[in-house]
Amino acid sequence: MLYALKNMNNLRTNFRSVYLLYIEFLKIVDLILTEECNHWDVIIILPSSSLLTKRFAERLAKKMTIQMPDIFLLEPFKKVTFEDVNNDLNYLKVNNLIKSQAQTNIRQDIKKFIKKNNIPLGSSFQMKAIDKKYRHHIKPFKLKDLNEDIMLKLSECKKILLVDDMLNSGTSIISARSLLADLLSKDIKNIEIGSMTLFSKTKGIRQ
Repeated sequence: MLYALKNMNNLRTNFRSVYLLYIEFLKIVDLILTEECNHWDVIIILPSSSLLTKRFAERLAKKMTIQMPDIFLLEPFKKVTFEDVNNDLNYLKVNNLIKSQAQTNIRQDIKKFIKKNNIPLGSSFQMKAIDKKYRHHIKPFKLKDLNEDIMLKLSECKKILLVDDMLNSGTSIISARSLLADLLSKDIKNIEIGSMTLFSKTKGIRQ
């Protein structure tokens, strides 16, 4: 369904299916808003190859604004490139943080994906390019340059909600959490971070 919404892999959907999905989305949001602990200060939109995640976050924020008038949207991350990933692999190898075979397999996966899709090495990295068992080695995002006003506003947030279109291995959420810790330069344990996705797996998600 996600690929159909993104018009990927030649998959398509119809208005009825999208409508039924939206109805379920509204039900889920209503359930979340009934929980007193879910008063979020900011919704952070994770980078995506389509506008689906952003549209999802915007509708979520609109619904939540009824109870949380001060909530705001933020996009502090951007996707790394395939070239960035290759450079990161060099760092991991030099520091003995990855096995040689794993590094080789990741590079081969990237090479095959780039050739198959006829895209440049400098294009945005796509997690689906590599085998799931190696994805925990990848940092899919990096920080954007944020102005002082945004940094100040973010630093005052105590409850942060990460929004993505799909929760698969959990790598994207974990990476975003790590970047937030670096960005805020303080103990991330003092900040409550939650996540919400349109789709998710029920098994095999890293904690």
